[in-house]
Amino acid sequence: MELIVLMAPQVPQAEGDAINLLLLVEEAVGRLDDSGVGRGELDARLKRLGVDLTDDYYGETWFKVQSVSTYKVTTEFPAIRAQELVLGVEAVRYELVLSALEPFKTAYEKV
Repeated sequence: MELIVLMAPQVPQAEGDAINLLLLVEEAVGRLDDSGVGRGELDARLKRLGVDLTDDYYGETWFKVQSVSTYKVTTEFPAIRAQELVLGVEAVRYELVLSALEPFKTAYEKV
């Protein structure tokens, strides 16, 4: 498994290479379909994040990808894992410090 991090500030729609989430998801779905995976897992993850692609916000908010970084997620990768949680703890959220992930960084290959 890999973690993909996009650095993508918000920009006006007219700016070259601007994209919105609807177009990004459409591109991802096309790649998933081409690889025979399908979109089920992507849809489930978007739903868990609370993303409703019918919301106008996602079609009206544009951004430009400045950089893409990928990280190999191994057993040593910094994380809170479900099996480590005690009974009664759920829906945990946390943030990763990108500088701490350097040992896991991989070469990004654009598909």
